Amino acid sequence: MKFFIKFMILSVVVAMAGPFIMKGPNGQPLMKLSDLIPSFDTSKLPGVDNFSEPTDANNMLGKQRFYKWKDKNGVWQFSETPPPEEIQNKVVDVYPDANIIQSLSKDKIDSALGRPVAEISNNAIKPPKNPLDDMESGLFPTTVPLDKIPELINNAKSVQDMMNQRTEQLKDL
Repeated sequence: MKFFIKFMILSVVVAMAGPFIMKGPNGQPLMKLSDLIPSFDTSKLPGVDNFSEPTDANNMLGKQRFYKWKDKNGVWQFSETPPPEEIQNKVVDVYPDANIIQSLSKDKIDSALGRPVAEISNNAIKPPKNPLDDMESGLFPTTVPLDKIPELINNAKSVQDMMNQRTEQLKDL
């Protein structure tokens, strides 16, 4: 048993030393001790120029600007280029590297999922709002009119049924 333990320890030491001894295609060892020491190269950091002060915070975060507006048919449009000046639009700044998601209130979540929500204000209960009525909230960023979505879903189901029938036909061959 002692021999087996000593053999395993020797195997581990050889396996860890192997990359420092074995030669690569260029004739140099595969690893050097300097590869184990982390480097602090600040030139690769965004907005940092040789230990200088960071540039504009927006540039560091990689802010992207998008424009949101309704076209003449009432369909929401999203673009990186601004629409013509006569069209009223909303500017949306997005930080794609940020890992922050703003949470919604329970009422907004319920209304987005179509659950009944009773809003209480001034001691009177209001009927729940239809989430489809509030397109300004941004809950439904779509370029398809909302009344066409059920038709699209039915078309997708028809395509799926057709694909299932063709699969069955191919199995019979």
